[in-house]
Amino acid sequence: MPATVVESMTLATLVLALFTTAITAIRRGEPAQNVDQVLLRAACWRAAHDGLGGRALDLEGVRLVPARHAVSRLLDHTAPTRADFGELDQVTASLEMMLDHGNGAIVQRRTLARRSNVADVIDECARHTFEGCNPQTDTAPAV
Repeated sequence: MPATVVESMTLATLVLALFTTAITAIRRGEPAQNVDQVLLRAACWRAAHDGLGGRALDLEGVRLVPARHAVSRLLDHTAPTRADFGELDQVTASLEMMLDHGNGAIVQRRTLARRSNVADVIDECARHTFEGCNPQTDTAPAV
């Protein structure tokens, strides 16, 4: 689960890039990939269980791979679309930072292991949520 603004924006950009990449391929006449729902559920469970520091289920090879490898394949797959969006470098840098230092879920697990107090985890989450934000200059878009 994303914990910071940067992590949330990275996730949103990747989702949009995946969607756009898939739609573009379908419009070119390529068949949509049919993914077995049992495998998809297993991949989601593995991702939630292991996070970025563990292993991921490779749906093509139906095998466990390091999450870092799965992220690399995702970045390669979405690179042309992210480049079209102007987000190629930003998303890559953000994911590399998360892989090297941990994302929200990893930070939460570390905090709980270190302090053994859920209230401390909540405090840490709140602090991380606003990382990269400047309340003096950042404003919400007009509705």
